[in-house]
Amino acid sequence: RQQIGIYIRELERINREDSLTGLGNEKKFWEDIRAELRRSQRTMQPFAVFSIDLDGFKAINDRQGHEAGDEYLRSVARIITAVKRDVDSASRKGGDEFTLILVGADTRGTEHLAQRLLDELARANIRASIGIAVYVPARMDIDVETTSKALFELADKQNLLAAKRAGKNQFISSEFNPLSDSKRSARPIGTKRYTRSSSPIDLAAPQ
Repeated sequence: RQQIGIYIRELERINREDSLTGLGNEKKFWEDIRAELRRSQRTMQPFAVFSIDLDGFKAINDRQGHEAGDEYLRSVARIITAVKRDVDSASRKGGDEFTLILVGADTRGTEHLAQRLLDELARANIRASIGIAVYVPARMDIDVETTSKALFELADKQNLLAAKRAGKNQFISSEFNPLSDSKRSARPIGTKRYTRSSSPIDLAAPQ
């Protein structure tokens, strides 16, 4: 019976893990964001959701092949893991799309970590665009399923796309408050210091 329990737990872990990078997969991400919403509403502490998309990844796959592309993705996963805290949750949603959930992080702390992540990626010759939504809890009942989707949409469909359109290799952050249908306007944060180079990105392991 004990061995069966161990086997079941291992299957559950595999079912929530990205086999390439060892991060969580998309299923794990949605479980984590719903759990964090519930925790945030209970504790009245904010948290942040990152949608991370690599800049120029298709060119790496096309030029160097899929094996090099896979190692590139593993390098990104190692950097995200090194930058985040143990309580935070990182996942790969698929392709070159990653997510990060920062527990108990306000806007200032979120922006500091986002800039640090861009800095660490740049040291490995990796560029990325990041969209961020900071959830500001309110004393009200929320629909966790609907709110989690709306929160990620703000990070992914609005702020990440805005970062791409603004020149890539930067992050854009805004707050999400369930008390109001109108979110605080998204605003560009950080710098474009690494976008000035037009040379191809070389595959490099994080230092």
